[in-house]
Amino acid sequence: MAELKELTKYKRLLNKHLIIDDWKAVDLILAIMAAHKIPGEMLWVRVIGTPSTGKTEILNTLAAQDGYCSKLESLTPASIRRGYVPQDGKHLPTMLERIDGKLVVTKELAPLLTTNKELKLETFGLLRSLHDGEIVADYGSAQGHIEQKCHFDWILGTTQYVDRQAQLEAQLGSRFIDLRWGKPIDHRGATIKAMQNDASMQAIRDQLAKAVNQLIKAVNPDALPELTKGEYILLADLANFTTKYRTPVERDARTKVITNTPETEFPPRVGQALARITKGLMLVGIADYKPYLQRMALDCLPPLRSGCIKALLNGHNQGRDIATRLKVSSATVSHVLEDLKVLGFDTVNDLPLISDAATLQAKCK
Repeated sequence: MAELKELTKYKRLLNKHLIIDDWKAVDLILAIMAAHKIPGEMLWVRVIGTPSTGKTEILNTLAAQDGYCSKLESLTPASIRRGYVPQDGKHLPTMLERIDGKLVVTKELAPLLTTNKELKLETFGLLRSLHDGEIVADYGSAQGHIEQKCHFDWILGTTQYVDRQAQLEAQLGSRFIDLRWGKPIDHRGATIKAMQNDASMQAIRDQLAKAVNQLIKAVNPDALPELTKGEYILLADLANFTTKYRTPVERDARTKVITNTPETEFPPRVGQALARITKGLMLVGIADYKPYLQRMALDCLPPLRSGCIKALLNGHNQGRDIATRLKVSSATVSHVLEDLKVLGFDTVNDLPLISDAATLQAKCK
């Protein structure tokens, strides 16, 4: 299976105008876009990365696809719950009606993360219900009882700040699959390229948006083969790995002692998401999908956990060595390794599942 020529064309344009070091992330974002053509449970993906590294420009090209995608840059409990409010006898579409059936693109989650704590937790609590396909609200007015159904895929950009939002993660983390955007290696080159592009960015965005539109038209879900039993087994094992090792471990804030036996998340929801992403990769012509899925399994973990696991994969077994590699204290690494042990991490069975050499070379520099 060869990469679709439309995907190749888009990546050539990207390479011409931007400095991108994480091409696997580009492939994955476009595969997620293609997966929207496949029926299934809602697929919500966070693209987590440093600002000004290219991820927003990729999302810009998706957001420009009117009819296929829908933009969503602000979110409140009122906008989620809003019922049918006629104005001059005409019904105005609610937010959920506007995004129903679309691939929703949020270029930056920061505006929501900076709202007050209570509003933020309420919003993400509602999104948990929405992920199941329905919102129910009761109003003390003529609107009365309203039930709204909605089904949409969602891809959103955010910075690493989201990793520090423990309460937010508890509210919604299990609904998302994470993709961590790699940092550019050539800082000077990226800055020079940005300055050179400054006067022509709108034209560049138009070119990229047109190339993505051609890719969307080329994606043919009818040509998609059924996954094999072996492929389903691999996806189930990766889903179990992801849900098990992204489980929070509660510690006392002062003593750092573990205060509770963690109860791990059940993996079917993640398995469904990984299966759709696999099919999306196939739709854009990427046959060797295993390294991409192994990468996403690690990306879904808290960064220090995935960092420790990648160090173990590269043969670094000493806490001090791992701490030096991750640029954190030995005590921090000790706590992370203890968390993994409590969750049942087994190097004999777990490391081979994610030990693809290409993935490690890209993710462990």
